[in-house]
Amino acid sequence: MRYLRAFEVGQNPTVPKYELAISFVTRRNGFIIRNQMKFPHGFSSTQRIAVICPADSTAEQEAREAGASIVGEDSLLAQIKDGIVEFDRLFCHQDSVKKLQQANVGRILGPKGLMPSEKNKTIVTDVKSSLKSRAGAVDYKERDGVMRLAVGQIGFSPKQLQENIKTFMTNLKRDVEEAQEKTDKVIHEVVLSSTHGPGFPLDRTFQTEGSIEPEQLTVF
Repeated sequence: MRYLRAFEVGQNPTVPKYELAISFVTRRNGFIIRNQMKFPHGFSSTQRIAVICPADSTAEQEAREAGASIVGEDSLLAQIKDGIVEFDRLFCHQDSVKKLQQANVGRILGPKGLMPSEKNKTIVTDVKSSLKSRAGAVDYKERDGVMRLAVGQIGFSPKQLQENIKTFMTNLKRDVEEAQEKTDKVIHEVVLSSTHGPGFPLDRTFQTEGSIEPEQLTVF
């Protein structure tokens, strides 16, 4: 953390993020880990949520009240077909599933991991409760044998960052165990970096006799 903070000097401590990169030893085209979780210490996010639902419906009203950035049905699907994807997560109300399928936008949303589905719990009947339960939740997904995820802001204390990393790694190890039923998958390396900083493997190679205790690290 001392090294990474040095690379973020002069930055607003709430803007740069600590990031983890986890590489796997896994089979090409094998099972991909994908899940979501909530950190014990949340941090600012610019995540934009969109909801496909019938116009002038109760679902539309609930989506707006729940904080969705974009709400619509025909208009939203038309934007997506034109390649305008200005959101980070997409939900679809059950009543709009037929129109979603007819719009044939899977070729656009699929590669981005945004296509609503029952499996990902993004096709919903209760928009309000679904958005509320996902508030603050973070999605993570393996891509080409590597997973990258922000785990905190640079102004976090060592304890806050430690607890966020431990929580995430606990969830990830559970995912890996479940994935073993479908394909061979092993965590190879875990690297911590920051928005503007280099990466440091979390394997104790940077811990020396002169290393300070985490409690001694100055907090912003």
